[in-house]
Amino acid sequence: MVDQFFPRVGWSMVKVLEHLDCEVRYNPNQTCCGMPAYINGLRESAKEVATKFMEDFNTRTPIVSPSASCVDMVRNHYDNFFKNTSYHNIYRGLQQRIFEFSQYLVHELKVTQLPARLEGRVALLCNCHAQNGLDIKDEPLKLLGMVQGLELVHPGNFGHCCGYSGDFAVHHEKEAVAMANKMLDAYEQAGAKIVVSNEYQCLFHFQGITRKQERPLQFMHLAEVLAQGW
Repeated sequence: MVDQFFPRVGWSMVKVLEHLDCEVRYNPNQTCCGMPAYINGLRESAKEVATKFMEDFNTRTPIVSPSASCVDMVRNHYDNFFKNTSYHNIYRGLQQRIFEFSQYLVHELKVTQLPARLEGRVALLCNCHAQNGLDIKDEPLKLLGMVQGLELVHPGNFGHCCGYSGDFAVHHEKEAVAMANKMLDAYEQAGAKIVVSNEYQCLFHFQGITRKQERPLQFMHLAEVLAQGW
């Protein structure tokens, strides 16, 4: 999805990491973590894709992703494929080295300041996979607090889902749109002009709905915000 719909998110993440003196390497052979097949019950297909993911990232370096959902899949669900198999040690090492973007900046790089600047009233959506699967709570808030000019008017919907959740939005469109509209209404009532999330899949869901409804909201990934004004 980054390649096809949100290339700016990938480039922004690289920009921030390089500014923080990280040497960023990108493997062009990478494909998918296996989550779409997994949540649809296609376990063998998911295992095949997950095996390729492990082979693509079989290094000793940290792996950083702009998607909390992908990191959650690797950390919490690869046990169902590879526990006590010949891949056991490889996937265990992978689980310890893969990080969601905000998690890596706050806990691994110990970032306390950034030169980012963005003028605007911002609402934050912390992805539910990040909260429930990775125990990410205030990391995005800490990073947004380092952005000059930014006014946070809605500090996040902790415990709430945007309605996307993989194939849920496909098979239950009415319910998924209603969940999104409830959150979008709250953002607008708070006076937000920009909705920021640490998960591009949530933004993808919001964008599709707001285009049809002509809502005056903009959407940015956290990495895009932190790369602003450099």
